[in-house]
Formats: sequence, C-alpha cells, structure tokens
Amino acid sequence: VTVFAMDKNVKHVKVKVETNDLLTIKGQSTQTIDFKDIGDQVVRFNLRVASRLGVGKVKVIAESGKEKATHEIELNVRNPNPAMTLVQDTILRAESACELSYKAFGISGTNTAVVELSSLPPLNLGSRLKYLLDYPHGCLEQTISKAFPQLFISKLSDFDDETRKISESNVRLALDKIKTFRTTEGGLSLWPGSYYPDEWATTYAGHFMLEAEKLGYSLPIGVMDGWKEAQRKLARSWTSKGPSGYRTNDLMQAYRLYTLALAKSPDMGAMNRLRETSNLSIQAKWRLAAAYALVGNPEVAKDLIRGVPTAIDNYREQGFTYGSDIRDRAMIVETLILLGDFSTAMPLLRELSQRLGSDSWMSTQEISYSLLAFAKYASNNPASEGVDVNIGIHGNPSKRYSTKLSVIQHRFDPVQEGSEKIVVKNNGKGLIYIRLITQGIPSAGQEVEQNNNLNLEVSYFLMDETPILAKSLMQGTDFYANVRVYNPGTRGNLDQLILSFIVPSGWEIRTSRLDEGETPIKSSSYIYQDIRDDRVYTYFSLQTGEVKNFVIRLNAAYEGQFYMPGVSCEAMYDNTISARKQGSFIEVGRD
Repeated sequence: VTVFAMDKNVKHVKVKVETNDLLTIKGQSTQTIDFKDIGDQVVRFNLRVASRLGVGKVKVIAESGKEKATHEIELNVRNPNPAMTLVQDTILRAESACELSYKAFGISGTNTAVVELSSLPPLNLGSRLKYLLDYPHGCLEQTISKAFPQLFISKLSDFDDETRKISESNVRLALDKIKTFRTTEGGLSLWPGSYYPDEWATTYAGHFMLEAEKLGYSLPIGVMDGWKEAQRKLARSWTSKGPSGYRTNDLMQAYRLYTLALAKSPDMGAMNRLRETSNLSIQAKWRLAAAYALVGNPEVAKDLIRGVPTAIDNYREQGFTYGSDIRDRAMIVETLILLGDFSTAMPLLRELSQRLGSDSWMSTQEISYSLLAFAKYASNNPASEGVDVNIGIHGNPSKRYSTKLSVIQHRFDPVQEGSEKIVVKNNGKGLIYIRLITQGIPSAGQEVEQNNNLNLEVSYFLMDETPILAKSLMQGTDFYANVRVYNPGTRGNLDQLILSFIVPSGWEIRTSRLDEGETPIKSSSYIYQDIRDDRVYTYFSLQTGEVKNFVIRLNAAYEGQFYMPGVSCEAMYDNTISARKQGSFIEVGRD
C-alpha cells in the first residue's frame, strides 16, 4: 500500500486492511508508518487467497489525527485449470422411478449440475454445448460451430427464457463477427485479417447465415452478396483434381452447391456436371443429393444415393474440410431428413448419440453438426415423443416437468461439498434416457505431463539471453519464455495446431506493439496469434521433423506466490496430437 503525505502536519499514520472471506490477512492487519516530511511510503500486507472462486474485496484505511483516507479494490479469484465433467447415465422405463447420487469434486463455488432427460438416445446436450460455448479459440470454423446448433436447439429442448435469450445473443454476435473474416473477393478467411479465403469455412459460414436468415435474424450488410458471387465463381471453375492427399475435394464442391441451392441461387449446370463425375465420393453423393432435394428434384436425389452406403470409413482431417467419419454421418442425416427418410436416419442418430454421450473427445465441427442433425430430426419428425417426468432434488418434494419436445434440461444448485441425490419418475409410456451431468474445477496442480505425437519444451531467459529458472524472480525483471515445439513425424505433417501459454497473476505479457523502440526477439512464423491479458494463443502448422520456437516476452510485475498452469500444444481437430507440461507455483520477490 502506497501512502502519500500531502501535508507537513502528517506525521504518524495508521494503516489498516480489511477483507471479505475470500482473502485472509497473514500477520498484522494494522501497521504504523512515520513521515518526517511530505512524501510517500510503502507498507506491505500479506494476503492469502481462499480455495474457492469469487470476488475478493480489500479495503484500506489510513488515519492520521483528523485526516482519514480509504480505498477499496476488488480482485477476481479464479482457478486457471479447465473445468472437469462427470456424467452418469441410466435408462428409465415407463411409469418407473430411479435415484441418482453425486459428489461435488470441484473447489467450492465451481460446482454445477444439470439433469438431462430425453426421449431420443442420450445427447449429452448440456456438456457438449457448454464445451462449444467455453471453447477459447475463435477462427471462423469455431465461431460458426459455437453458434450453429443454437439456431435450432429450442427444437430439441424446452429452455427457459434466460437461456433462450443467451442463445439468440450468441447467434447475433457470431453473425456480426463474420464480417471481420471477409476477403476482397467476397469469400471468408479462417482468421481475421487474412487475405486468403478458406473454402470450407466460407461455405460453412454461408450455410449458417442462410439458416439464421430463415429464422428471422438480420445478416451483416453486404456479406451475403459477396459470398454468393464468390461461391458462384468457385462452383463454375471447380475441377475434380483437388489438393493432393484429400479425397473429399468433391465434397467441398457438393457442399458449395448445396448452400447455393439453399440461397435460392442454384447452379444447375455445376450440379449436373458434378453428378456425372466418375468416382464421386460417398460424402459428395449424399450432399449433392441434398442440393437436388432443395431445388425440388427429390427423384434425382434418390437416384443419386440409391445403393450408396451410409457407413463412412474412419478418418480425420486436421484442416481442409475439418472432416471426420462422425461429421459426415451427421451430414448424411441432414440429407435423409430432407428426403423424409426418418427410419434410415435413426440408426445413424444412434451412432451419433453413442459418441455424444461418451467421454470421447469430439472436434467443434463434429459436435456442431451432430447437434444440428438431432435438432433437425426432432423438428421435422412428426412421430417424435415428448418427455413427462417428476424430479425431486436433495430430498425436497418432487415437481412435474412436461414437454412435447425431445429433451428436458433441469439445472439445479448442487451441494458444494459432500454428496447428495436426486429422484426421477417417468410418467410417460416410453423409455426416458437420463444423464446427470456434474461439473467443477479441481484444485491447481493436477495436470499430467504428456507427449502424444508432439514434443514440447519450455525455457526461460533474461533479455540478454542468459538462461534462468523462472520459479523465483525479482520484481521488475524483464525476461522471455522460449517454447520449442517439435513434430517427430509419427502423424506426418501437422495442421491447425494451437499453443496455449497462460501466465501466472504475478507476471505480465510484454509485446512489441506495446513497447515501441525495443528490438523484438526472433520468433518462428505462425498463422495467427491472439494475445490477451493473461495468455497467448498461437496458431501454426508443423511439417514432419520441423521445429518451431515461439518467444513470449514477460515481466515479473507483482510480488507474491502464484500458480502457473502447464504450457500445452494440441491439434484443434485431432486430440491424439498433443503435448503438455505440468503446472507449478512461481514466486516474485523484491530486492
């Protein structure tokens, strides 16, 4: 605490610190300082943070005779670890009841709970949707994947007004953000400010905009006209000789033609040329069939997919169409719904349900399209059953919840410590799929160090390149982290990698754009970098055997002991490629 004496009569000053229950004072809460003249002095108090989240409040009171000054400050208390989710599944027969128990596992203030009841195979709706909303990265594909399911989620679940308003706001924000990805030719880039359009992301974003417009949302001015023109040019100039190694180039064209049909600007010539192309992939046939269904030619669509399997061999793309066999199954469901073939769609929905309902990682593209498939099935299938249940929470009297929609989500306040139970009774005539989803943030220091098809090393240096240990630094020290990422080649070339570097609260990130006149330390090239107050996200690619070194300039700004989360790197569309360092506590001292 810095105390300023602005008058010669100020001699003895009593300084007192008061806090709320999120902060505890270590040592004396009151100290006295003496002034011989006008000036300022610093007095230090040690505070310890409680093991729960919230807003810590500090009040400083300085008194000298009749003079008194107060100052209040609020400090966010947060845990840098990601949230963990636990899920319990059960199936409840008609006119029967069950009991589900749970135990809080996160630190106090972080535990949340929701019980999800569905007449469809379990979707893990709450957990998967929350993953999308909490996903920190913001390329165009991820921006659209976060918002797309929220267009139709009300067709699946009977959300409350507040949740519905939040979803509508998220959709509007995504629509507004799209204009930051525009290129001069009318297409859309993967990252803001890039000059080069991304073909799949451009089509995917157009699909989202068109569906949003049908539901009454306003589109950003000028974006759709440029998008249509760019799509028409690409559709007419397309050839079957696509990028080497990618078998889904024809899917790129089929999806483009589908969205032009959705925009009521079909290119029938390009559609017919693609239909006559030899060795058309399974995915392209199904998507092109959807385009023909949209333009009023269902017989052509059915003829195109006659005898074509719905099974897709396992695969995963790190870029290009960001595809996988899971995403493609969800896209096939969309075609089947357009053709009114709900019976063929159901086995695919069960496969998607198994994946959504498991603990298995799914990419943003997979989650978005899978939820979209279920929402469109539920909103277009007249035989869809509703949900009628009674729910009792923590021994309280049960309440009845009923809807004609396919899913009920009931959020409740879980106990923050210990264990409790809920009781569910099925009042309906069919099966009800139940999922109890609990989430919390565990204590710091629980990360596991790993290297999966990727190697990661972190070193620290003073600005004169002298190596240092960053665990203990003097306040005011300027230094930098060098993060070395190496591709051992076990998975070939790696695309769409994200390096996450989160700094402890006692350090500050220093950038060349903030410190003009300083010579920047050389860092490897990257596609995009997102610098925030407490973290740096770097997006890049690595060829087989390639090494990249990323430099992050730092300053030891605040005295105390702080936790630094582990540095991590992963492929955004393939969770088998990742590397992570364990977190640790660091200390910033004073001379």
